[in-house]
Amino acid sequence: SINSSREEVKQQMKEELNYNIHNLLTFKIMRKKKRDFMRDLNLEFSLFEVEDIDNPDIFLNIGKFTPSNNHCYLIDHKYHIKKNYLYCKDSGGRAKWEVEIFGFEEGATTINYNGRVLGSEALFPDRIPQTNILRPLIEYKLDKKGYLLIHSAGISNNNKGYVLAGRPGAFKSTLTMDFIRRAGFSWLGDDRVIIHKDKILSFPMTPVTIDFKCKYLQTEEFRGFLDKIRFVKYLHHNTKCENCDASIAKSSILEALVFIARTNKGAIKKRDISLDEAVDKLVENNRAEMMLEHFYKYMLAYSFVFPNSGITRYWDSLKENLVEILKDVLIYEIEIPEKYDLNVFGEVCKLL
Repeated sequence: SINSSREEVKQQMKEELNYNIHNLLTFKIMRKKKRDFMRDLNLEFSLFEVEDIDNPDIFLNIGKFTPSNNHCYLIDHKYHIKKNYLYCKDSGGRAKWEVEIFGFEEGATTINYNGRVLGSEALFPDRIPQTNILRPLIEYKLDKKGYLLIHSAGISNNNKGYVLAGRPGAFKSTLTMDFIRRAGFSWLGDDRVIIHKDKILSFPMTPVTIDFKCKYLQTEEFRGFLDKIRFVKYLHHNTKCENCDASIAKSSILEALVFIARTNKGAIKKRDISLDEAVDKLVENNRAEMMLEHFYKYMLAYSFVFPNSGITRYWDSLKENLVEILKDVLIYEIEIPEKYDLNVFGEVCKLL
């Protein structure tokens, strides 16, 4: 059972990390205790960390385990699947791992993960289970509660929140940085935010990173090797964001959804977008991001065995929830030139 599995893991592991996302969803990560500067940065969910939680929605065990993959369907000679369960051996880049997920579709979830990473990725060995499995699972579980984790940036001013959506490289992060340091806005998220009814909830995954960029970089891109060295030094003294200047808002009223499009045109242009177009853009943006994560393949394999499952219906559910949330929200797109400068920011600030 899941409970007995968790008790067995607790006896084997010595360190646990606990997280609470706006009292909506809780999760626990357990791993071998080991002092390691790069490992202890824990950038992904640091601002949601709490002392302890009971009965977490998700329990991630990082370490050796014995799989319970008996009586399973075997899909693509790789994925072992039965009701509410998945196990597989997988790889990506210079990493190899095995993973099993109890509560894959519904109920409390336990993830057992054991992997090996080579090369520079070995500096962050826990990032693979967090980004490839845990984060998309959080997205799925929040959607079931009507809270949508959207791939976008978020900023706030006077309790008015703005979602800045767009494809990677559209200057969302750079605009967010300038709204924070030049226009006095607060930060809701650099890569993802949560929307629900008429509100935006913060989802600041990398507060230390965005604070460093606001202080030392002109745009979101590192300019060279020296910037990266300075960044590592900065992380060493700010692992928990104690000295961050960027104000992080917990939530704001959803004022507008703004798509940012990077073009080769010289002039900045604003156009209204229909609800249907906006929803399609957001769904496909989220899908494109999740396709980069291995959890997407796990969803497809599970859907083949259980075509009427909640996993299979996830994208339809996301679309339906977005329509309901955004039906009364102002939506438009701003096209900005390929070359970003402060004049571009000034124009975008006026339009917003």
